[in-house]
Amino acid sequence: MKEILLAGGAIFSMFFGAGNIVFPPVLGETWPNSWPSAILGFFLTGVIVPLLGLISVVLFSGNTDKFFSPLGKVCGFLLQASIMAIEGPFGIVPRCFRVAYGGCKSLFPSVSALVFCGAVSICVGFMTIKRERVVPWVGKFLTPVKLGFLSLLIFWGLSQAITQESLPLVWSSPAFYDGILAGYQTYDLPGALYFSSMAMGYLISTKKNISQKSLFIRGITASCISAILLVIMYIGFICLGVQYSSSFPGVAPEDLLPCIVKESLGQFSNGIYSITIMVACMTTSVAAISVWTKFVTELLQPFKISYEMVLIASLGMAFAVSTLGFSGIVHFMQPILQYMYPILIAVTLFNLWKTVHRLSQKNNKNTC
Repeated sequence: MKEILLAGGAIFSMFFGAGNIVFPPVLGETWPNSWPSAILGFFLTGVIVPLLGLISVVLFSGNTDKFFSPLGKVCGFLLQASIMAIEGPFGIVPRCFRVAYGGCKSLFPSVSALVFCGAVSICVGFMTIKRERVVPWVGKFLTPVKLGFLSLLIFWGLSQAITQESLPLVWSSPAFYDGILAGYQTYDLPGALYFSSMAMGYLISTKKNISQKSLFIRGITASCISAILLVIMYIGFICLGVQYSSSFPGVAPEDLLPCIVKESLGQFSNGIYSITIMVACMTTSVAAISVWTKFVTELLQPFKISYEMVLIASLGMAFAVSTLGFSGIVHFMQPILQYMYPILIAVTLFNLWKTVHRLSQKNNKNTC
C-alpha cells in the first residue's frame, strides 16, 4: 500500500503545477452564487479527462506506444513526439522555470532570470539524473511539502476571509461551460499519459512477478488517489475565490491568488506564496523533463547516446527557451495544444471503449 500511496501522491504533484492554482479561484470569484455549476464543469475536463487518460495507460501497463497505436505507426509517433516536445524542453519545463522565477523574484528582486533559470536547470538535473528514483523521491519528499503549503494557503485564506453575505445558489449554464473551458485549459491530459507511465514503471519495479490483474488494480488505485487529491485542492481554491469574490474587483486572473494570499497572510504572504509556487513548478519540471529524456534516449538507442547526455542537452534547450519569457513560451505552445488536445481526448475515449468492449466479449464467451 505504501508504494501505491507514493505513486498516487507523485502523480498528483507532477500534475499540480502553477497553472492549476490559477483557474479555480478565478472560477469562484466569477461565479460566487453558481460555483457548484462551475465546479462540475471544471471537474469534467480538469479531473475526469486526465483520470481517464491515467486509466487508459494503466490498462496498457504503462506502454504509451500501445496507447497511440489506433493512430497508426507514423501518426502515433508524430503525435507522441509533439506531446513530448511540449511537455519537455520546448514548453512545460521552461514555462515552469519562468513561473518559479516569478515566485523567487518577489522575495529576491535583484536575482536575474538567467541566473535563476540556470540554477533551477542544474537542480532539476540532479533530481532527475536517476530516473528510477523520480517517482519515490517526488512522492516521499516533494508531495508532503507541496500538500502542506497548498493546504496552508487554503485553510488560512478561508479562516481570514471576511464573512460574505449569503447568496442563493442557482444553476448556471454559463458557469458550467466556463468551468469546462477552464478545466480544458489546464491541458493535463498529455501529462497524465506519461506521468501514469512513470508511476506504472515504479509499481512494476517494487514487486517482482506481479500479476497483470494486481498491477491494474494498483495502477488504478494510484490514479484515483491522485484524482481525489486534485478534487480536494480544486474545491479549496474555488472556495477561496468565492469568499474573496468582492474583495479584488478588476484584478487580473493571474494576480487573484497572490492578492488573496497577501490579504490573508499579511507579512508572511510573499514567502509562503513564493515557496508554494517554486515547489509546484519544481515537481512538474522534474517529471516532464524525465519523460522527455526517456523518450529521446530510446529514440536514439541505435546511436548509444546515454540518458545522462540527453538530459544535459535537454536542460540546456529548456534553459534557452526560458529566455523567451512566459508570454513567448505560451504563444508558442497554445496553437499546438489547441489542435493536439481534441485528438488526445478522442484516442483516450476510443482506447477505453475498445478495452471495455474486449472485456465484455471475453465475459460473454466465458458465460457461454
